[in-house]
Amino acid sequence: MSEVKKTRRRKMLPRPEQIDKVLDLVSKGSTVQDACLAAGVLKRQFSRIRAADKEIKARFAEAWENGAEVMEAEAFRRAVTGVNKPVYQMGFEVGVVREYSDTLLIFLLKGRKPDVYRERTELTGRGGGPIEVRDARADLAGHLARIAEREKTKPNPGIPS
Repeated sequence: MSEVKKTRRRKMLPRPEQIDKVLDLVSKGSTVQDACLAAGVLKRQFSRIRAADKEIKARFAEAWENGAEVMEAEAFRRAVTGVNKPVYQMGFEVGVVREYSDTLLIFLLKGRKPDVYRERTELTGRGGGPIEVRDARADLAGHLARIAEREKTKPNPGIPS
């Protein structure tokens, strides 16, 4: 029986054109995972290279920002311009109806004017007044002292009189 020599596989680094493809796809709104799959790069490898190389890190930050703008433009289109959805009757397309996304519009407004459209929660005290904050340590010390006093006056059934 011959011995099989174990060799350590050398990790293949992504080629520059693969990195360029990942960055191009991310800049078009793709996820990093999908961009890496399309470029034939393991996401783990790309993440390591991005962390180690300042130029790739800077290029990725720009691609990420561009991708976010692409997605924002698509959200705007769906929210404000709307999309045509076909209308069917008895299995045949008889027309289209334009649909808009109120939810996307809400998110766009929250992003653009958070001071006006952000979620707000207002807490008030009794009668709509301010919330009273007090130090509970004094109350707790009083409760503990009363409990200790009660325990002293209780007969202990385990100790004979």
